Amino acid sequence: MPSAEVLDDAAPSDEGRIYADQEVSLGEEDETEEPAVPAPVLAARGLGHQIRGVGRQQSGLGRQIRRETVFQPFDLEVFPGELIVLTGASGSGRTAALLSLTGNFRHNQGVVERARTALGLVRGVHEPEPMLTAREHLDERLRLLRPVGLPTRVRRERHRAALAEAERRLPFDATAKARDLSPLDRHRLMIELARLADPAVLAVDDADVQLTLDEQRDLADALRATGLAAVLTAREATAYAPDRIVEITR
Repeated sequence: MPSAEVLDDAAPSDEGRIYADQEVSLGEEDETEEPAVPAPVLAARGLGHQIRGVGRQQSGLGRQIRRETVFQPFDLEVFPGELIVLTGASGSGRTAALLSLTGNFRHNQGVVERARTALGLVRGVHEPEPMLTAREHLDERLRLLRPVGLPTRVRRERHRAALAEAERRLPFDATAKARDLSPLDRHRLMIELARLADPAVLAVDDADVQLTLDEQRDLADALRATGLAAVLTAREATAYAPDRIVEITR
């Protein structure tokens, strides 16, 4: 697959950052008396990416500019609480498409409008530190997100309460190190880390890698339980019973 620039999202303060797109408030209520139609929390129109390379002409004389497609343009609307799966063959650009939707990949075709997004597990981009415990991951993320301008006592009280709540949601011992977690529990930890940023959309890459069909269903249940919209990439979407499937191609 052609190389393309990926922007590291490990720091939660970067979540929701955009480049060529526009971050907007997509969930405002309709002021009319009619029942409000839910607004999408993520919308893409003609989203795609190509990279430019230089190759030799067949005659061997001179050079010519050629473009290689990372992923073909596609449209997508995601509404609150929906679970969407991006599918495609290996090398189809699924991960690049997912990161373009969240604002962590510089695409050059189409536009994206999004509410706040946060990454779950994206291998090589956003994943847990093997030697840290789940509690240490949560504590560190909360410290990064801690608001400024509050009295020290208030900040500490809120920090302790948020940490305790996040630990209660984990279905495993918070003292376990990330290296000892099962693939499913690694996903669960990264979901909890993402939730701390109060996003509208969660993004998870390779949601079927190293997971059995039952574990994929458990992951889908965990994502649904957050009440947030979720966009996943997977080679096969059946186990997730998604609201929509979008095939990504090159």
